Amino acid sequence: MACAIGLTRVIKPFKSAHLVSATLLLMMLACTSNDTLFIQLTATPPPTLTATPLAAVTRFKIGDKPVFVAAASPQALYASPNANDKSGSSNLCFSSTQVAITDLAIGVDNTVYYKIKCASANGWTLETNLTLLKAGSSAALKMDTYLTNDPGSDDPTNRAADQPCKAGTKVGVLDLAMMPKEKVIYVQIQCGAMVGWLNDTALDAVVLP
Repeated sequence: MACAIGLTRVIKPFKSAHLVSATLLLMMLACTSNDTLFIQLTATPPPTLTATPLAAVTRFKIGDKPVFVAAASPQALYASPNANDKSGSSNLCFSSTQVAITDLAIGVDNTVYYKIKCASANGWTLETNLTLLKAGSSAALKMDTYLTNDPGSDDPTNRAADQPCKAGTKVGVLDLAMMPKEKVIYVQIQCGAMVGWLNDTALDAVVLP
């Protein structure tokens, strides 16, 4: 009612229809400036993302006991999931040692790291330094593969034999190695009368005791 009276009083002094219309509009806005003019938006909550458990997408899980392989032996483990965070000479692990995985994490470089217990040492290492193969165990070839005389060589002139070791053949694991500046584990195997090296990915993984 107060707004209606105010509108009437304001209209009388003005002769121009345009001024009257403008005044009416302003007064109506002033009289109705309450919540009905402003739509209150309800914030939409962000979608809930279900994270994939890290252990479900990694090669190894906590409790596994793979073998640690490194180009240098012994090799210092990382103090954290960071390849630049060396823990020093007091935390060393010898190559070809069977270790126990106690934790895993994605590092600052988006790479999977595993915390391992290696004898008295405890520290982090890369997934590429671990394998389910060990000297004295058996494995089976996934595919026909030529063996080489030396680890890390793909030169056809360095083949250990003219014929490949056939897929499905059960072989004996003799040794493990990693070449400097490479992140590949090489395995020396005996395939029948042939002895030579190949990439560990050419072998079916075996569960270590």
